Formats: sequence, C-alpha cells, structure tokens
Amino acid sequence: MKRNYKIVAIDFDGTIKPTIQSNLYEPPTSECIATLRALKDDGWKLVLWTCRAGRNLTAAKNYLIKYELLELFDGINENVQPMKYKTSQKIVATVYIDDRMVGGFPGWAAVRNELLNEGENF
Repeated sequence: MKRNYKIVAIDFDGTIKPTIQSNLYEPPTSECIATLRALKDDGWKLVLWTCRAGRNLTAAKNYLIKYELLELFDGINENVQPMKYKTSQKIVATVYIDDRMVGGFPGWAAVRNELLNEGENF
C-alpha cells in the first residue's frame, strides 16, 4: 500500500555515527551522507530518533553540524508533519532505521536501494 507521507526515523549511534561507543566520534560514511541527502531530495522527512538526552544529545547535534547534516533533519526525537501528535512519545514514521533492529543495520547502500529505488511500497 502506498503511503501519503514519507517519514524516516533514524537512530544515531551505530547508524549515522558508525560506532556504538559514545566516546568514539569517527565521521559518518560517505554512503551515509549521500543517502541522507538523497532521501531529503526525494521528499523524505528525516527525524533523528535517539535515546540520547542532555549533553549527549548536544554532542550528537554538534556531530551533525560538523558534517553538515543537521539541516537535513526535520525533527529530533519528535513527530513531524503530517503526523504531528502532541500527546504521544512514540515517533510516527514510515520507516525506522536502527542498528538494533531484527537482523541488524543492513548498511546505507541497502537503505538507499530500498527507499529510493524500490520505492513502490513507500
């Protein structure tokens, strides 16, 4: 079934930031950067979906600023239009990208292929 909206909720540690360890801040892969930009160009709304809070969330935002990615995100741990629910803590999205999903994070090439090339389901 085709959706009327395209929202992707993306975890930070282990997906955008390649390592899960919070003290290691290696750069995002070129495939990650290209995929995030391609999704945005294709009309997807991007939500940073992370358990980070306080100064750890600030560190994540600074990381995204450093790699010129923060401006791609429509929200951080919040719902965005057209699915703006003010009373729910659950992030509503068409797709969730997380390194802890069943089967593990498939990699940015697989994400890009699924969401941009196969797009009939989204």
